[in-house]
Amino acid sequence: RSRGPRPELAPEQFVIYRVGLIPSQYYGVLGNKDLEGFKTLTFLAVMLIVLNSTLKSFDQFTCNLLYVSWRKDLTEHLHRLYFRGRVYYTLNVLRDDIDNPDQRISQDVERFCRQLSSMASKLIISPFTLVYYTYQCFQSTGWLGPVSIFGYFILGTMVNKTLMGPIVTKLVHQEKLEGDFRFKHMQIRVNAEPAAFYSRHQHL
Repeated sequence: RSRGPRPELAPEQFVIYRVGLIPSQYYGVLGNKDLEGFKTLTFLAVMLIVLNSTLKSFDQFTCNLLYVSWRKDLTEHLHRLYFRGRVYYTLNVLRDDIDNPDQRISQDVERFCRQLSSMASKLIISPFTLVYYTYQCFQSTGWLGPVSIFGYFILGTMVNKTLMGPIVTKLVHQEKLEGDFRFKHMQIRVNAEPAAFYSRHQHL
């Protein structure tokens, strides 16, 4: 019989593991018509669910704090570089290989920091989870189980990379066009009055 995961390594994973065992325990309690056992098991289930919700909320709160802190630091750093000397003029006027620097500093930094913050907790916990479940799978199926699973994921990653390559290129191009589209609207907003006078002059 395998042991449960070590709670000191990953509390949230331990709670999720315990919650997953509860449904099977209900069969025995209901089959034996054990009222006290049913009450005890239900109380334990509620406590584990509340604890799991609390841990998930804390995890989300921590990720949001990291997101805000990282975005603030990265945005300030990029702005210092952007306004150093005539960098902003060079990027917007003299060079065309970097499209829409304002979009890169605002939207791309926001997306990058949000994705990185959501990955932070997973990157910390995943190695322990991976090692533990690999060991459990090896105990149950021998080498065939872990090798098959890792082989499946490696193959899936290669296929996904091959299929997603052209799509990613199209998405990058779409983002560039979105930035150009927004920039044209910004030009209309900034030059609305001169454009209106010019249009009126043309109709005279």
